[in-house]
Amino acid sequence: MAKRDTRQLIADAFVDAVRKTSLSRVRIADLIEQLGINRNTYYYHFSSKHETALWVFRRALHDQLCELLPKEQLVSMPFSKRIPQELALYSHIEIGARTLDASLFMKGLLQCVASDPTFYRKLFTVMEPEFVGTVERMYYPLLVDDITFILDGRYMPKETLALVATLSVRSLVGTVEFFLQNPSMQKSLLDERVNPFVNALQESLFEIIQAHPINRYAQRAR
Repeated sequence: MAKRDTRQLIADAFVDAVRKTSLSRVRIADLIEQLGINRNTYYYHFSSKHETALWVFRRALHDQLCELLPKEQLVSMPFSKRIPQELALYSHIEIGARTLDASLFMKGLLQCVASDPTFYRKLFTVMEPEFVGTVERMYYPLLVDDITFILDGRYMPKETLALVATLSVRSLVGTVEFFLQNPSMQKSLLDERVNPFVNALQESLFEIIQAHPINRYAQRAR
């Protein structure tokens, strides 16, 4: 069996197991027994069950974003050293001077988790801080890039940048959690005629940076 087929076979069994229980309760030993593979085979493909969960998420998100956006507007990164496959996970769409539009990214992200809500509700929850923390760390440098782009050379202390980026990442993850926790709202939230706020994060970043410029020299004088 090809490496990719084995990895997908493991991932499919893993998703099914998480749906039935939870990420925390899934046991790799049970997956190995169910699939009839040895422990080394599992760890050849994935370093842990959390990496398995992240790979499933990133593969699904990649497919969704590639359907919505042209390649030149996608931000892609290798999954890991173990799996160097380039996967799209964000977008960079400039719509004006220091202005970004991430609405299609947000739509793709929400459509991704809506494709298997039972599975993703087991991941994007306070009960799984390791998975949520991994996703936050993954998006943190991308939000730093967005803020740096909006700043366009203007000054922001590193402490402020860290705060704004952290709050932005938590807003992103919080949007996914809210979406998953409210299935009756999902159709409306994905309809731009009803929900014109899909780009609220980037619009908010632009507005606060415009409204609160920081004087480098005033900071130095303190």
